[in-house]
Amino acid sequence: MPPKKENTKKIEKEKQKIVEDKTFGLKNKNKSKSVQRYIKGVQQQVFQTKKKPEENKRKEEKEKEKLNQQKLLLNSIYQKTEKVKKINENSATYDPKKSKESQKIDIYTDVRDSKNDKENDTIDQWDINKLTEVINIRHKNVNKTDIICKYFLSAVENKQYGWFWVCPNGGDNCKYKHCLPQGYVLKKSEPTSNEKDEKPLEDIIEEERTQYINNGTPVTLESFKKWLLERKEKKNIKKDDQKEKTEKKGKTTTLSGKELFTYDPTLFIDDDNAANTNEYEDLFYDDDDNKEDSPEKKNGINGDINENGKREDDVPINTELFIDDLDDLDELD
Repeated sequence: MPPKKENTKKIEKEKQKIVEDKTFGLKNKNKSKSVQRYIKGVQQQVFQTKKKPEENKRKEEKEKEKLNQQKLLLNSIYQKTEKVKKINENSATYDPKKSKESQKIDIYTDVRDSKNDKENDTIDQWDINKLTEVINIRHKNVNKTDIICKYFLSAVENKQYGWFWVCPNGGDNCKYKHCLPQGYVLKKSEPTSNEKDEKPLEDIIEEERTQYINNGTPVTLESFKKWLLERKEKKNIKKDDQKEKTEKKGKTTTLSGKELFTYDPTLFIDDDNAANTNEYEDLFYDDDDNKEDSPEKKNGINGDINENGKREDDVPINTELFIDDLDDLDELD
């Protein structure tokens, strides 16, 4: 133990010498902060203790364990995918059309026959209870006919037939067939006579028009205009007659502005004091922006000009009103 201490002391002395050698000749060691930072960095580099080899080994072992775990996970995932591939190869391919067909109910087979399973169910496998059930079923279905059930037909035509449909005529005990014979065509799928004999709308209109024509005149632009004028005249005559009748009765009717103007336009003449449109324009007109100033306004002169070329508002200027000496004004400050 004591020799180890001596070795540590020697190592520390060597480190101090290295630090002194590196920092030898530096000025302002105790004053400048940059020099002190440099010295601290050198000391940390030199006095930094080496990591123990045991710690390094532990870290390496941990990393190896992580890698091994990742490899095991990848292998397990790969093996599972291989198993799934093998199962899919062995299993039959999925056909969506066939699955839908199997889910749909067959209209041409009676579901009640499949419930009995006569082919697989033989008398060798029957008990006494089973035999009595078969006898009862056999006697019940004695009056079974080939006639199709009307409730079944209506359900198929109205798209109400399905797995959960129950016949209102006794359910499964109905003596009529709940299936269609091969080649049977439903009423809805049959082409109707109206669809075959359908005509375009234009032909139908022409046929109806020919029924009402009895030596009539053909319609032209001139005849149509005449008819419009006659129609307007008739309307005006009716209005006048109605007005006369109301006036005779003593009733007052309210007229619109248009009717008043057509009746008496003089009612709408403006008064003498009414403003002209030009005056309204002058009120809302901006002289500074849009109107050009006259030369009189530019010179700041108003008034009319006489025959002699002088203005009526010209007045002689009195110069005595003006102050000659303006120097005294500075003293007012």
